[in-house]
Amino acid sequence: LDSTMRERLLAVKELVLAEVNVKELELLDPDQTRLTKRIKPDFKKLGKRLGRQMKAAAAAISGLDQAGIARLEAEGRVRLALDGEAVEVAVDEVEITAENVPGLSVASDGDLTVALDITITEELAREGIARELVSRIQGLRKDTGLEVTDRIDLHILPNGDTRVEAAVRAHAPHILAETLALTPEDQVLVREPVPAGGPLHEVELTDGLACRLQLVPIAG
Repeated sequence: LDSTMRERLLAVKELVLAEVNVKELELLDPDQTRLTKRIKPDFKKLGKRLGRQMKAAAAAISGLDQAGIARLEAEGRVRLALDGEAVEVAVDEVEITAENVPGLSVASDGDLTVALDITITEELAREGIARELVSRIQGLRKDTGLEVTDRIDLHILPNGDTRVEAAVRAHAPHILAETLALTPEDQVLVREPVPAGGPLHEVELTDGLACRLQLVPIAG
């Protein structure tokens, strides 16, 4: 990344994180990455310019090592020795791609490569369940005719699923805040329906998870 691109990305970092639902954005220089790059010439562009030297250029470009590819990305061009003649090749005259690394999903566009760490840790899994619960509760608020500003009493019955229970315990403050629930944190999780908690709503979550919800508006 050049300094201009780096500054632009950092300026919208929070927006990027929110839009693509990722936890962190890390900007790396070519020499910091653990990705393996592959390079090949753009025959359409270089063929017209190099003519008979194209075959030698293709071999030289394809033979660039990782340091050479990184230097080309950083400087925007590379000088090759073709039949005793020095020839410059620009970064937009080659195609650079990155190989997938276990645990990463990689995509390239020009000289920009993005790698997404797709490893789901237990912490991320709990956060994902909590986000999904918030979405389901918000849907129930709407379906039951609650006003946007109505405060509620909320109870979650995990149906014996330890993953749902762990997610609620870890993220109860977030769930309560997002759904305008005034229930004490230590009373959100319940084993049995609460008599005054309202009707039970069966809720299905991803990965085969499910739970039951009770919510009622709080008067005043």
